[in-house]
Order: sequence, then C-alpha cells, then structure tokens
Amino acid sequence: MSAIPARGPLRTDGALLLSLFRGGVDAKLFMVHTRVLGMHIHGVRALDWGAASVALLEPSASAQSLALTSALILYEWNLDRGESAVAGEWIDRARLTPEAQDRFGRGNVLAESAYFEAFYRHNPQGQAVVGGGRI
Repeated sequence: MSAIPARGPLRTDGALLLSLFRGGVDAKLFMVHTRVLGMHIHGVRALDWGAASVALLEPSASAQSLALTSALILYEWNLDRGESAVAGEWIDRARLTPEAQDRFGRGNVLAESAYFEAFYRHNPQGQAVVGGGRI
C-alpha cells in the first residue's frame, strides 16, 4: 500500500484514490469493475449483474489496465446469457491481452479457453489457432 500516486504495471493505492477523486471515465470504469467483481465474489450469478453495468465494461476491455478482467467478465456474462458466439469472441480477446501472457494470468485464461473450445465449439482437442499460436 502506497499513498504516492504512481503508475506502472500496477497502480498504487494513491493513484487509484487520486483517480476516484478526479472522477471521469477512468473512475467510473473502476467503480463498475469493482462492483461487478464484488458481485462475482459474493456468488451473484452473472445473469443478475445487470446489463447496464456490464455494458460499461466494454470500452475498458481495450484499455490495458483492465483488459483481461473486463474481457473475462464479459465472457462469463455472455456465456450465462446463452450468447456463446459472443462469449467466444471475449475469451479469444482475453487470451490475446498482454496480461494473459504473463505467468500469473496465462494458466487460468488457457484453462478457460480449453473448456470453451471443448464444450461450446465442440473441439475437444483444443486446436483453435488464435494470434498465430495454438491453445
């Protein structure tokens, strides 16, 4: 925990607090992101997260700091709604984010991708080619 507002791979608490005080798009996205993750942690079904809240996360799926978790939230929400084609687009986007390439994110994203390939794309071998690589 650091009150100094610094940015880097991980934003400090000071930087987050400053962003919240200033308001704007970043603060709104952070609040929606935190709200949806809180519901997820407390066992609220993705279908019940609310379309308005989840729709606000779509722009953050291209912002680097929230890209992976936003894409995974949108993937889970669409999957729970029965929109497997749209969910497939989100899991593919999640797999291509820089965060999914590091050692902490790679395993979870690849496991979810393999699950989706096997059960929704009916490809049990997981031979999807995305971004020049295979799952």
